[in-house]
Amino acid sequence: MDPKKNRLLVKTVDDAAETEPKRLFAKVPQGTELSDGFLNITMEGLARAVNCMAWWIEGIIGKGKNQETLAYMAKNDVRYCIFFLACQKIGYQVRRALII
Repeated sequence: MDPKKNRLLVKTVDDAAETEPKRLFAKVPQGTELSDGFLNITMEGLARAVNCMAWWIEGIIGKGKNQETLAYMAKNDVRYCIFFLACQKIGYQVRRALII
């Protein structure tokens, strides 16, 4: 069986951070105006942010048991991706609440 076929997305991120740390994951605006510029997020930066978020969640409420659900209530931006991957890493599933 192909070892890359059935694995968690967070494992793919960790592998990419190890093999291609400077690969671009996303460009996010640094402000509300185009003149504020953009911040490049690399795979290494993404993996580090995911690990920090996972550590924080685990420190506050512990590891997930039986795929418990955590809710995400905030803007739909790169932070949602970080939260999703962190939850996956420590055994939670995510439910995104819509903010209108």
